[in-house]
Amino acid sequence: MLVDNAPYSYLLQLENGIPILPYYTGEDTELVHLEKYLEEMGRFSDVREFNKGHFQLHRYVECNDAEEVVK
Repeated sequence: MLVDNAPYSYLLQLENGIPILPYYTGEDTELVHLEKYLEEMGRFSDVREFNKGHFQLHRYVECNDAEEVVK
């Protein structure tokens, strides 16, 4: 698994990526959310399928324009 705030880091292996929000200022809760996600993911034998179903990052690659991504 690759945890990163830059999706291009795992673009060629989307099912292995876990996107997080970058931290700039204020309260940072991403690691708390990540911990919960990893605990839930640990119950699955194929974490790639779990990631694919949860984040659906493959849909971004399949889109032709930004409006389609938003839909």
